[in-house]
Amino acid sequence: MISMGGCAGKDPNVAQPKPGKAVSVSQKSAAGQQGLVEKEKLGTWQGDIPSYPLKGSENTREGAATVAAFWVSALNYAMFTGDTKPLEAATGPEQPAFKMVKRLQEHYKEKGRYFGKPLTFSLEQQELVDEKTFDTQFHIKESAYTLERGENIPAAEGVAKIRTTYTGSKWIVVNSNSEEMSEK
Repeated sequence: MISMGGCAGKDPNVAQPKPGKAVSVSQKSAAGQQGLVEKEKLGTWQGDIPSYPLKGSENTREGAATVAAFWVSALNYAMFTGDTKPLEAATGPEQPAFKMVKRLQEHYKEKGRYFGKPLTFSLEQQELVDEKTFDTQFHIKESAYTLERGENIPAAEGVAKIRTTYTGSKWIVVNSNSEEMSEK
């Protein structure tokens, strides 16, 4: 299981996935399988490709929050498509967050696409760490989904914290951590 993901933020500068169109899923009804999804047929991402938000160049609290929300949206997109370029646009290879990008690439190669509903998130809090760094915390809800290779993953939720730093021209994600996701 990838430790965090997300989809639609409410900022118009962050590309929004189109829930319900990306994949086709159904609920299993067998005893002990309630809430797990199974593939009916292969699906692909049909939403817009997330692009780095315009507000990401503004050295403001809102700019930092917009980039953090973009990161979660881009992570969700990458989970369904394997395309990590939007994530890479918001970080650099020298940043700890880039390790998550590499893990996602490996996970995608090993386990394949995700089939289910896009992950959802809501902003919980934002904390100023220093004059150029914010920690933004999101509550993440993950519906049950199936991996392309057949593994069923139950619904879960948890908290994700994304650290952004202003480089002088734009906000970048330097780290992202999540608390243990608990099954729901």
